[in-house]
Amino acid sequence: MHGRDPYFRQRARQGDPTRRPARSRRDDELRAAIQRVWDDNQHVYGPRKVWKQLRCEGHRVARCTVERLMRDMGLKGATRGRAWVVTTRADAAADRAADLVDRRFDCHRERQRQAFQSQRHQVVESAMS
Repeated sequence: MHGRDPYFRQRARQGDPTRRPARSRRDDELRAAIQRVWDDNQHVYGPRKVWKQLRCEGHRVARCTVERLMRDMGLKGATRGRAWVVTTRADAAADRAADLVDRRFDCHRERQRQAFQSQRHQVVESAMS
């Protein structure tokens, strides 16, 4: 029974690193290689270029694996410009424009809101037929 219990399996892996899954062991090797390539290139390379460099060095690894490991390690490549441009900044002290449409979002009674929704639903149904 102890062989199938995840707790005991995890304890055995902690005591003997060779019992860890092959993917975990391979990920540890790749993490070191990814970190080295990323550092050697002034933290500029993104997953695609790191993957290409690893392939040039003889590592057989999928690009999605490099992407996953870089994401887990918090490594990002350089990006050009910004992802978005802030065009306006609201002044908290400025006066707000008046509501010219005179919208009212309050509902004094629950029944009143339900009646409005029911009437609106009937109008939409009659317009569709």
